[in-house]
Amino acid sequence: MKGEQVDKKKVQYFIVNPDGSTGDQVAPYPPTERIRVVDSPSEVAEQGDGYWVSSTVLGEFLIHEEYELPAADPRNDAKLFKEAEDAAKRDEVVVTTFSNGGFTQYYGFLVPLFKDGKFVWVLKISDKKVEYRCLRDVPAPSPIPFREVKTLETLPPIQALLTVPTAKKKA
Repeated sequence: MKGEQVDKKKVQYFIVNPDGSTGDQVAPYPPTERIRVVDSPSEVAEQGDGYWVSSTVLGEFLIHEEYELPAADPRNDAKLFKEAEDAAKRDEVVVTTFSNGGFTQYYGFLVPLFKDGKFVWVLKISDKKVEYRCLRDVPAPSPIPFREVKTLETLPPIQALLTVPTAKKKA
């Protein structure tokens, strides 16, 4: 009320239980500053560590934001392009966790993009995995038999297939 400020280190956050009681103490996620790509999911140690997955995984998530990632140092363009080209050939993208700070953490996908002879890495952000609820079983084959068209067992003589052009008579 008097324009006083509370030091951020003194602020504490707690989960409020449904009954209104105070639960566990929590802290906001720090903003992701760097994304490190590791070889396997077992090596992921902290926010921002990502690993390679098939690009078909993107279809399972609802993407709501995309950001172009500029190179921090233009001298790395050759390395970034080679990695983008290799990822495109393998049809893979990087999956990681990402936060802008605060209490929301997102899935992040690093995707190489090629357009008009140029390339860029794109960070696609999602916080929702798509859940399909109307999937149906594949129907059994139709009980109605298909009528097969008769085919020739042997080819006709070549003379029957070829016609020789005749010369026009001059008058």
